[in-house]
Amino acid sequence: MKVDCVELLRLSLPFRETFSSSVSTQSTKEFYLLKIYSGEYVGYGESGTTNDAFYVEETNCSLRYQLDNFLLPMLFERELETPSDFVSIASKVRRNYMAKAVVESALWDLFSKAERVPLWRKIGGVRKRIDAGISIGVQATWEDLFDKVAQAQIEGYRRVKMKIEPGKDYEWIRRIRQSFPEMPLMVDANGAYSPSDIDELCRFDELDLMMIEQPFGVYDLLGHAALARKMKTPLCLDESICSLEDLEVVMTLKAASVVNLKVARVGGVSEAISIEKFCRENGLSLWCGGLYEAGVGRALNLAVASLPGVDLPGDTSPSKRYFVRDILKDDIDFVEPGVLVLSESSGLGIDLDDLFIEQIALERSIYTKTSMALD
Repeated sequence: MKVDCVELLRLSLPFRETFSSSVSTQSTKEFYLLKIYSGEYVGYGESGTTNDAFYVEETNCSLRYQLDNFLLPMLFERELETPSDFVSIASKVRRNYMAKAVVESALWDLFSKAERVPLWRKIGGVRKRIDAGISIGVQATWEDLFDKVAQAQIEGYRRVKMKIEPGKDYEWIRRIRQSFPEMPLMVDANGAYSPSDIDELCRFDELDLMMIEQPFGVYDLLGHAALARKMKTPLCLDESICSLEDLEVVMTLKAASVVNLKVARVGGVSEAISIEKFCRENGLSLWCGGLYEAGVGRALNLAVASLPGVDLPGDTSPSKRYFVRDILKDDIDFVEPGVLVLSESSGLGIDLDDLFIEQIALERSIYTKTSMALD
């Protein structure tokens, strides 16, 4: 497939409410929307980066630099037979997984549209109905957290994840468990603790949680392995896994038994498929996480959540959970409480609201082979 041109838009969407974790607070989502044109088809990709480097080292600024100077010129080097061809071409660029992912995911959408098949079917998905979980940020008070969890129960979410940090952790979650004894619950620390907190973290074993996610820092795999040996609650890793190679190290160290898969964090759909296959073959539980995506990224997450190795509900809330208005003509929404359904339309199965996108665009750039300096 020959790429004719690429369009890159920087967009800004206000969140319906502020979202907080132990590392950051966000009230607006600023991101890039990428469109790759080939003949009559257009593939869409959405960046997972933000303006800060608190989740991963990449930011909107670094992503734009990599796209302008390396990745988009590579896209025009030769015709592509598959989306994975770009992965091979871009391998000379070290890391920068989110920058690679926005291009590669747009290619998967493009190829799926050209073949007139839904993306979720093209990548090997096995289910149209996706159970949804919800992620609740760090709250100001326990009462606020209780209200959020109660609302999630009313809306039918199949799993509730609560962000925690020191001082807003065990006691708060203990009271939530007492109030919701049957609800599937988990907690996410975003690296807020250290191995000196192992004994305190083991108290969570009393609360019948599905898992505890990323208690220690990104690179502290030995600390996670030590906690996994002592703790009965399953341990999940997120930020520590940016590639299949990272996951293989985690598996060798027995540092986790559950994986939070975020397509943008691991460099795109091709690597996500490899990670799903590894988890399925090695008995690791897997779920699809989120980065407060707008419609394009949300549709991609749902497609990946259809893979056979994804055995737990992910962070796949409807669009209205995050935004008053999304960038799609039709919002992604429940078909029944706690359940979303994938489209049979080709590619991601979505239609962009181009008029609204024009209104919220902060900048727009067009790239062609002749406009880029190719070495």
